[in-house]
Amino acid sequence: MYSHDLLERRLRGRRIGWVVVAGLGFLLFTAVGVNALLAGLGVIHYSSEPQGTKTILLAVAWFAIAVPCAAAAIHFEHRLRGFPSGKIALGLSAARNTMPAGLRTPRRRRYGPVSTLISAIVFLGIGITGAYFAVSTHSEVDRSNYTQANGIADTATVRSVANYQSTGRHTTTYFAKVTVTLQTPVSGHASTVVNIPNNVSYTRGQVISILVDPADPGYAELPGSPYVTDSTTAGLVISAALFCITGVWGIVRAVGMRRRQHAWRAIRPAAPA
Repeated sequence: MYSHDLLERRLRGRRIGWVVVAGLGFLLFTAVGVNALLAGLGVIHYSSEPQGTKTILLAVAWFAIAVPCAAAAIHFEHRLRGFPSGKIALGLSAARNTMPAGLRTPRRRRYGPVSTLISAIVFLGIGITGAYFAVSTHSEVDRSNYTQANGIADTATVRSVANYQSTGRHTTTYFAKVTVTLQTPVSGHASTVVNIPNNVSYTRGQVISILVDPADPGYAELPGSPYVTDSTTAGLVISAALFCITGVWGIVRAVGMRRRQHAWRAIRPAAPA
């Protein structure tokens, strides 16, 4: 008895360990995939991945690795709770088909309502995050377009230059933020930050021409050089919509599966004595 209990505890501990490892793997690869996707779409600039199609495809690869991790976590979680999974589930399914129809339990899906709901929540969370970045990016695009169209032209003296670069495996993305002193203050602001979509070699004291956002004098751009474009907004919106639709569909599916389980339990005939 003692050895049997010890074996059961070890087996349970091992399954818990595999659930944790597979779950952490899913979260890790999903997080890396989301980072690569946002970097590839140009939403974030401080990533180690460059903007472009290659990074987006790399994100898809990370998501593809995260899927089997999620499947493994669900499998070991089912085994931990004593539910059939894998070959055992197939064997029980074959035995079920030999039972009278009135005594059969509902066919258990590989992924039950709980695991389906968890997966749906993950997809919905990714979709909501993508929607947030899409709205944020769209607002930045609007501000950039507004500054280019309605910005106050001014000359400014360079005070400091901060060049940034985001280096990936194949390409590097550059951008800069230049602090300048305005020759003609705008709305009481004597200085502003010029946002530039590439690196620059300005020197301290150099005079440059800029466009100051009249609604936010602390923001400026170079004439004809918008800091953010709307080329990435459409991709973000489509991706966010797909993830949200998948998440909502999964939640509805999980609720339906749960209701069918309760309905079957209510009409299940009593087993003959």
